[in-house]
Amino acid sequence: MYLIGQSMGGGGTLYIGSKYAEIWAALAAMAPAIYISPDTIAGAQKLPVMVVQGDADMSVDPNVTRKWVAKMKDLVPAMKAGPVGIMVIHPEGAEPIAPRQLITELVTNIIQVLLAVILLGHTTLIGFVARWRFITIAGILAAISTNISYWNWYGYPGNYTVSYMCTIAMGFVFAGLCHCY
Repeated sequence: MYLIGQSMGGGGTLYIGSKYAEIWAALAAMAPAIYISPDTIAGAQKLPVMVVQGDADMSVDPNVTRKWVAKMKDLVPAMKAGPVGIMVIHPEGAEPIAPRQLITELVTNIIQVLLAVILLGHTTLIGFVARWRFITIAGILAAISTNISYWNWYGYPGNYTVSYMCTIAMGFVFAGLCHCY
């Protein structure tokens, strides 16, 4: 769950989010009206926290918010020390690899290839190599579109990212060979 608040609710977000950090996935406070010690934020040092505050705010003193943000910056070394990661929890349980998941992955890949073939149909490319190259490049784009983001934002291992991108790209290489032949 995410905790978000504005003004007094923003102050409550920082306070409650810090006090009960184990409940929240992230905190977002807009113009947080909070007038207790910024040391309170130490309880949320492992949480992503977003703070939005305008300099011209007449209701909430931007200097108070700056003190809280400065305290958050002081906590960065502790956050870097780890451990950090992403965990997906299925409270109701789940099979490790269910047939539904495999079918969903297959259908998704087929739709991606069909979209690439539709795009190819709108080109003036002539010849096997040009058409195959188009489908292959579409596959590389499909592989890059999510996998680099997962590596960048979520810290997926580089070898996993490259391997999965190659798997997707090779699927398009073979789909292009089949379609263009």
